[in-house]
Amino acid sequence: MYIPSFFVQPSVSKMHDLMRAYPFAVLISADPSGSIDAQHLPVTLNTGKNAYGTLFLHVAAANPVVQRLCSDRQVTVVFTGAHAYISPDWYESAGKVPTWNFMAVHAKGCPQRVNDQRLMGGLEDLTNHSEGELEKVPWRVEGLDPGPYKKMRGGIVGFSIEIEQLEGKWKVGQNHSVADRRSAAAGLKCIGGSSRLEIAEAMIATADQESHRE
Repeated sequence: MYIPSFFVQPSVSKMHDLMRAYPFAVLISADPSGSIDAQHLPVTLNTGKNAYGTLFLHVAAANPVVQRLCSDRQVTVVFTGAHAYISPDWYESAGKVPTWNFMAVHAKGCPQRVNDQRLMGGLEDLTNHSEGELEKVPWRVEGLDPGPYKKMRGGIVGFSIEIEQLEGKWKVGQNHSVADRRSAAAGLKCIGGSSRLEIAEAMIATADQESHRE
């Protein structure tokens, strides 16, 4: 990922926050011939084992990507966070052009196939995380008949990825003046929408940090 120095996100904790908030990611892998494959799937993050954390994901056992993931070749998992179009009309300065602000994280590592016990744990972590965001009594796997549930697990394959490289790009107007960032953020807030509001807050945060350094 191309990241100019002013867009680099140095905070691992902030990258982890984005990965947890936007867990539906893109898994990118390649075979020896250079053929690229992209899979869209939910990914959970566990921290504590290493500085960058460990990912868990699962795919259908019939999916040809299983063979790629069992090959000890590094893969990239892309997490895309909030993003928003920025109109030049929102800047205080003249002569600006349209752009798109966004936040994204790339995690790289080698997948390792997990056994059934770890597959169960990974699926439960994913379910608990997802159910926890809903305003209802959480669904629990304990309500399933163990026999059919084991059979269903046989149709999927789980992988863990110990993250070897983690990089984040926070393109939120750092190449513009503090005044322009604040005015563009105000424009986003006027339009509204959760993604625009999140980008607006990130723009304001960088403007505040720069103001405090002056």
